Amino acid sequence: MKDYKPLLIFSVPFLTVCAGLYHLTFWSTFGINGLAYIGLQDLIKSFVYPFISLFILFILGASFSETLFSSDKIFPSGGGRYTNSGKKLNSKIGISIALFFWLSIVLILYFNDNVQRWYLWAAFTGIVPITFIDRIEILHDYIDNAKIRKYTIWLLVYIPLFSFASGKYESQLIHQNLKYKYTIRQKAIPNSNLFTTDSLKFIGNTDKQIFLTDFTNSTIYILRADNIDTLILKQHE
Repeated sequence: MKDYKPLLIFSVPFLTVCAGLYHLTFWSTFGINGLAYIGLQDLIKSFVYPFISLFILFILGASFSETLFSSDKIFPSGGGRYTNSGKKLNSKIGISIALFFWLSIVLILYFNDNVQRWYLWAAFTGIVPITFIDRIEILHDYIDNAKIRKYTIWLLVYIPLFSFASGKYESQLIHQNLKYKYTIRQKAIPNSNLFTTDSLKFIGNTDKQIFLTDFTNSTIYILRADNIDTLILKQHE
C-alpha cells in the first residue's frame, strides 16, 4: 500500500453516508423522513446490523473466490479475454448486451414484490460497479496488493448496496406484517387518555422518538421516548 491516509480519511464520511442510507430506505417505506429524527448515535447503532450481514457474506464470498480461482493454472489471469469468446464478450456489442441483461435483472429484482430478494438484488447489482472500478484502476495508486485491492473494491461497492438493501428488507418485513414487534394493550403516556396502544406495530426508535403504526400502515404514531411510561412488546414472526 503506497498511501493509506486518503483511504482512511475517505472512510469516515463514506461509512456515515452508508449508515444514513440505511435509515433513508428503512423509514421511507412508511413515508417517514428518518433523517429528520436520527442523530449520530442512531447512525452508529443502526449501521451494525447491515455491516454484520455484509461481513458474513463477504467472508463467504472471499473464501469461495479464493478456493475456486486461486490457481492460475486453472484460471490464468486475463487468459480468457484473448480467446475468440473473450474478444466477443469484451467488444462494444458484447458489453452492451451484457449491460442490458444486467440492468434488466437489476430492475426486475428491484420491483419484485418478494421481500427476500433484497440481498440478492444487492449482490447482483454490485457486479458491474465492481468490474468498472477495477478496470479503470482507480485504486492502483493506493493499494499495490491485488487481493487487498479486490476486496477493498468489494467493500466500497457492497457496503452502500447492502445498507440500502438491509433498510428495505427490514422495513418491508414490518410493513407487510411478516415479522414485527407489537404492543399489547397498555398506556404509553402516563396520566393521559389521549393515547392507549392496542395491538400497534413497533416500527423502530431513535434516541428521542418511538415510532408505531397500525396493521394497515395507515397511521403513524410518533412518541417522545421520555414520555413513554411502559412499552411492552411481543415478537411476531
